[in-house]
Amino acid sequence: MARALVLWILLLAPLAGHQIDELHLRLEIDANRMEAVVEVDAAYMLPEYRGDAELAPLDLAWLRTREPAELERIAAETRSYLESCLRFESGGVPVEPAIELPDLGSAGARFRVEGIPEALPMLDVRLSAALPGPDLGVEWNEPFGVVLIITRDSGITPLVSGSSTEFHATGDPMNLPGWIHLGFVHILPAGLDHILFILGIFLRDRSWKPLVGKSLVFTAAHSLTLALAALGIVSLPDKPVEVAIAASIAWIGIENLLDRPRQSWELAVIAGFGLLHGLGFASQLAGWVDPSRPAQLPLALTGFNVGVELGQLTVLLGAGLALGWIDPFTPVRKAGGGLIAAAGIFWVVSRLV
Repeated sequence: MARALVLWILLLAPLAGHQIDELHLRLEIDANRMEAVVEVDAAYMLPEYRGDAELAPLDLAWLRTREPAELERIAAETRSYLESCLRFESGGVPVEPAIELPDLGSAGARFRVEGIPEALPMLDVRLSAALPGPDLGVEWNEPFGVVLIITRDSGITPLVSGSSTEFHATGDPMNLPGWIHLGFVHILPAGLDHILFILGIFLRDRSWKPLVGKSLVFTAAHSLTLALAALGIVSLPDKPVEVAIAASIAWIGIENLLDRPRQSWELAVIAGFGLLHGLGFASQLAGWVDPSRPAQLPLALTGFNVGVELGQLTVLLGAGLALGWIDPFTPVRKAGGGLIAAAGIFWVVSRLV
């Protein structure tokens, strides 16, 4: 039975694998036309650089040394990628925008003369189209879960893969279901570190009362710091937070591996680590909330938190269905604890260097 847990945890890892987390699209629409600029990573446009989180990010220096044939391939793959991932419609009619790529072969191309060599190899791709009506529907389908961040004068709208939204000439903010969806996918499938901590709590206490109690404490703690960080009241550098989150995973794994008796102070430790996980969520949320539109924040916080909790409950439910019936449970607890501890220690080391 322990082997089933090993396989289940290992299968979670590929779900989070991709080289970049988000793409940005700057959008302008009026009653009869759309203009947009998509900022893309040239390396990610090549299929061989997608879906592998272990690949080192490539830079402008890499892009500047590509041969003409390689640059032509990047241009062709970029067009294919955008055509397959982005869908537009207006007035119920599909809209196929013209795609204008930068002249990658020109000696004066922007990527050759601007930016430091160590920067990411970003390219601006322009989209334009006439609209049959004043509305514009945007659908985003990305194979590795990259989030599309749409920016307008009226606000910022994040689109997770498989979702869509509609804009009008006057502009609309993202609705509550959109924020809930975004929070959920940041647990399943993208939040592997959070998933492992929740699994560690499950392995530590299968009895419903202590399990629910610890889950609620963890939830309340990370919801608190998420709100405080999003409001600008609390701010910590990303690297120490990420190292501490990794340490929390190592701790919960070691507790399960050693199978030590439950201690009264465990609840306080879980609450403390919950505060750190909330700061981790805040670093993601900050990129999607326009600081010039504070009225957007309550809706974003509410929806994102609800989505995170739904994802967390899904993890617990899945663990219960997959493992809750096994007896004796100690071998499963130790095997799972060892895997979780190993992942946490690996992340601590990799995030420190």
